[in-house]
Amino acid sequence: MNKLKSEKFKELLFELKEASKKFVRQEIVKKEEEYERYLVIIVGRERFGILVKQIQEIIENRQVVPVPDAPLSVPGIINYRNRLLPVTNMNNLLQADSRAEDKTLLLITRNTKYETALSVDGLVNLIRVKESDIKPKISGQKPGIDRIITGEVCHKSRLVALLDMAVDFE
Repeated sequence: MNKLKSEKFKELLFELKEASKKFVRQEIVKKEEEYERYLVIIVGRERFGILVKQIQEIIENRQVVPVPDAPLSVPGIINYRNRLLPVTNMNNLLQADSRAEDKTLLLITRNTKYETALSVDGLVNLIRVKESDIKPKISGQKPGIDRIITGEVCHKSRLVALLDMAVDFE
């Protein structure tokens, strides 16, 4: 009889352990859903955040081939995995002074309209942002870029403007 109780006790412990693991996994998923992850980039003297799920890859030292008669915000194209991608100069797009002489840091975006390589001055960090922490954007500061800024958040005493790269920003 003691052996039967011992087996029952082991079964209950196992079920409790499995239920606990399942609960912990559910809590982790719930906590991850509360936050969005952003990559903080430097463009000029300002910091911007791009949703991590809108970035496919970060590449360096890629030769940009100039395209004649292209707008200033498109300095050229790159060969990316046997596909030609336009390079978008974020300094021109966001009307920010360039800090880097040679722009070799490119973010390959992933969105529903098209892929592009974003040329940026630098990377800062990955941050987790709660939706309730996002403040409304300040409109009208720089005409033409309001459509890609979705809001702002304070990170380490610095203002970070959040960008939506899924919109048509040409």
